[in-house]
Amino acid sequence: MIPERHIRRAIVAGVNAITADTTLLDDILELDDADEAAKIRAAWTASPPGVILGYARANTPMPVYAIALLGDQQVQDFVGMGEEAYIDDDDEMDGATFIHRIRENYGIYTYSNHVDLTIAWYRVLRAILNVARVRFVNAGFDDPMLGGADLMPSPEYKGEDLFVRRLTISLDYSETWASRTALWTAINGAPEAVLPTGGSVVVRHEDSGGGVHPIAESEIEEDED
Repeated sequence: MIPERHIRRAIVAGVNAITADTTLLDDILELDDADEAAKIRAAWTASPPGVILGYARANTPMPVYAIALLGDQQVQDFVGMGEEAYIDDDDEMDGATFIHRIRENYGIYTYSNHVDLTIAWYRVLRAILNVARVRFVNAGFDDPMLGGADLMPSPEYKGEDLFVRRLTISLDYSETWASRTALWTAINGAPEAVLPTGGSVVVRHEDSGGGVHPIAESEIEEDED
C-alpha cells in the first residue's frame, strides 16, 4: 500500500473534473460575483494545477500541487507482532503473516505565482480531499485528517513571485509482511527456522521504552491423555 499514489489519483481526478466543468469552482469557492467567477474560471482553464510527487523543482510549471511525505510512525503494535499462522493441508503451521498500524503524514503544497490564486487553489484542494475521504477509507485508510498553513519558502528557492500553502493529511493503515517470501528468506532464512518447534511457544516482549525485544521460549507439556 503506497498512500501517495492514492492521494495523487484523488487530486488528479478532482482537477480533471473541474477542468471539464469550471462552474464547479463557483460552489467550492462560494463565488457570488459574476466578474470574479469569470476571472477564476478563466485562470483555471488557462493553467489548471499540475500534480507531482515530491517537492516542486526550479523548472516545475506553476501552479502545481506537490505531494511530499512529512513523516511516518508506527502507532499500534499487537501481541506477537500480530502474527497469524499459515496452516497447510495437514493442519501444520507453514509460515506466518505479521501486522502493525502505521500513520503517515503528507504535506500537499499549493504553489503559484499569485497570492489570490494560491489561496483559491488551496481551497479547491481542501474540497477535493474532503470529497475523497470515502475513497481513502474504501482503500483501507482510517480517519483521514486535514490541516493547513501558509509557508514562506526558503530564500534560496524563493522566486520573485512565489506563494505557497501547505495542506497536511494524515492516514492510518495496516502494514503487513509475510514469512513465505524470498525477501524473508534472504534476510531471516527459511521460515521453518524461526517457527516454534512442536510443543513450544515463542513469546516476544517489548518494554515501555521500545526497541528491546527479548525472546523467551517456554516449553509446553504435551497432553499424554
